[in-house]
Amino acid sequence: EFDKRVHVIHNGLDFDVYQPTPADDLAARLKLDLDQYAYVLYPHRPDDAKGIRQTIAVVDVLVHDYGLDHIRVLVPQWIDTGLADHVRAYYRSLEADIANRGLTAHFIFHDWISDTDMPQFYSLGTVTLALGNYVETFGNTPYESLACGTPVVVADVGPYREMLPAPLIAKVDYGDVQAAAKQAATIIQGQQRTSTEAMQWLHTHFKQADMVKTY
Repeated sequence: EFDKRVHVIHNGLDFDVYQPTPADDLAARLKLDLDQYAYVLYPHRPDDAKGIRQTIAVVDVLVHDYGLDHIRVLVPQWIDTGLADHVRAYYRSLEADIANRGLTAHFIFHDWISDTDMPQFYSLGTVTLALGNYVETFGNTPYESLACGTPVVVADVGPYREMLPAPLIAKVDYGDVQAAAKQAATIIQGQQRTSTEAMQWLHTHFKQADMVKTY
C-alpha cells in the first residue's frame, strides 16, 4: 500500500519571473552580440553527468556538418572555480577537447549567473541543451527555459521522460549526438521559440500556487 501513502509534488515555477524577458542588460555585461550570433545555452554546472561532453560533441556536428558557424555556446563557470584546483583542471580538459575539435571560438566560458539574471539568460538563448544522464527529482532547467521562450533539447532520462509530453519538447536518447544535433539544428535554423501549446502546458501543470498548496 506504499503507493497510497506517497504524494508526488511537482515543482512549480513563478511565471511572473520566468517569462520572455528583454536581455540587453545581461548581454552587454557578457559582451554578447545578439544580432550576429545564435547562443546555445548550457545552464548547468561543469559535470560529465550534466552533459557537457555531449554538448561539445553536438556543437561539433552543428558547426562542421550543418555549417552553423554563427552559433556560440554559453557555459557558466562553477562558483568555486577560483578556489578548487580540480575544478580548474576539469575546465582545462574541456578547453583542450574543444580546441582539438576546432571549436574554441564557439565556446564562451563566463561567470556564474545569479538567480535574478536567469530569466534574461534563458531569454537570450536560441536553444538550451540538457543532454546529461544525471537523474534529478525534477530538474527545473528545461521548464524555466521553455517558460522564457527558448526551446530545449533534453536527454530522455529520469523525470524528463514523463514530465512534458514528447510533442512539446525535443527528446533524444542519452548519448545520441546525431539526433540531438538534428533537433538543435531544426530549432536554430527555424528560429523556433516555445510553442503556444508548450507554454500553456507549463502554465497549467507547473503552477507555483499548486506546489505550495500541495505541500
